[in-house]
Amino acid sequence: MRMKDAARRFNDALATDAYTGEELFRCQFTSFDDHAASGATARRRVLGLPEGTEIPTRSAINLYSEIWLVGSGTADSFAGSIIRMAYAMRRATDLAKLSSPGNALLTTDQENVFIQKQFFKDTYNTLTESASSIAWNVFLSPHETVPIGSFFVTSDMTLRVRKTYLPVEGLRVAECDELDYGSLVSAVFIESGTYDSANDSYATIAITTPAYIIDYNKLYQLATAKDEPYQPGDLTILVPQSLVTPVVGTQLTLNGKPWRVLTTQPELDCWLLHIRLG
Repeated sequence: MRMKDAARRFNDALATDAYTGEELFRCQFTSFDDHAASGATARRRVLGLPEGTEIPTRSAINLYSEIWLVGSGTADSFAGSIIRMAYAMRRATDLAKLSSPGNALLTTDQENVFIQKQFFKDTYNTLTESASSIAWNVFLSPHETVPIGSFFVTSDMTLRVRKTYLPVEGLRVAECDELDYGSLVSAVFIESGTYDSANDSYATIAITTPAYIIDYNKLYQLATAKDEPYQPGDLTILVPQSLVTPVVGTQLTLNGKPWRVLTTQPELDCWLLHIRLG
């Protein structure tokens, strides 16, 4: 019996496509050999497949009702020929909704995507509060489109993508900031309407829009030397470009308090606003 045939003999686990449920292939999988990492076998596995077996485009498979993300493969050989391929896998923690910030706010055009969240570090906004928030590494298929500034929305948190890269492991890593609890709010902007010639004044219009509140230290852009410097209590908010077009000095109400816009800049399909009380 050839070694390649012997390796195939133990491919007795059926893998299906995690998104469609389609039967894909028979395989074997083993514990990930990483004694230094706590809980490694719960988070990572090695998938064994015959050479030439195709991994689904979105890199997610279902094994015994567990969803695993499949990375790049490494050849195992014997007597000068390849007998099987070994793929690094990461267990999915969430079925998240991936979209631009504007679509996340409006809950439109969001794509379901399996991800694994992994704690990266604590971050602090020491000028305003003592509490910390968490930065995460999010692992997902390299075929998913994830522009910087995209949002992952899961059942228990909202994450904004700060940076992405593709390591040799073959699963894309998105470095993300977790938004604080209660970050999704309703903002009311006061804008000038039509001119009233009788009273020589402009009517005011109140525009209500969903908004994401983000700590200023997590997201800001200082475009010119004249941009207002950060002060304790300042916030960054994102609002959809399709609903409102604020300018510097625009007044708004947020969480029952009056705020004013100090700077406004485009951020994908949103406006990035630096706001201050008063």
